Amino acid sequence: MIIGQIKTAFVPDNYIKDDGYIDIEEAGTVTSSGLDSYHTTSRIERLPYAKP
Repeated sequence: MIIGQIKTAFVPDNYIKDDGYIDIEEAGTVTSSGLDSYHTTSRIERLPYAKP
């Protein structure tokens, strides 16, 4: 198990939308789980922030 903290993320400006949202699909982001399994992302829907 690895426990860590992300201190800095470098994101090209063209992937950051006007409201600060980072469009990881447009960036072509790939992630991994375990040692040999890789995944791409697919946005289902973007919902507004929950408000009290």
